Amino acid sequence: MEILVKLIMVAVLVVTLAIWAIVGLVFWIPLLMRATTVFAAALVPAAFSHRGISQLHDGLQNASGFYFRGFKYAFDAFNDEPDGSSEPLRLGRVLLEMLWTAAFWFFLLVVIKPTFREVALSLWHSIK
Repeated sequence: MEILVKLIMVAVLVVTLAIWAIVGLVFWIPLLMRATTVFAAALVPAAFSHRGISQLHDGLQNASGFYFRGFKYAFDAFNDEPDGSSEPLRLGRVLLEMLWTAAFWFFLLVVIKPTFREVALSLWHSIK
């Protein structure tokens, strides 16, 4: 019986990792783009004011590790290892990240794919 439970847990872990490989990447790319842009834009005032940018460094580091942390958390949960964080889930932050991700991919599609741009423009004109 215990072996069957372990096999089911492994199957669930494999499916979870496969889903995270796609979903995590969809969220990670816009997060990295925003963190990189904010970091690069903050270099100019920081250079003029001689102030440190440690907070921006932390944001860039968090964005860089986001995708890999998802895999780590899945393995930790499978191995029954708590992540040590007691920080509560901030639903507002999750919703803002989802909105940013949707906007990022929408605008990327509008810029890259001309047919999508035409559909978006026709939809915009029909709303007006």
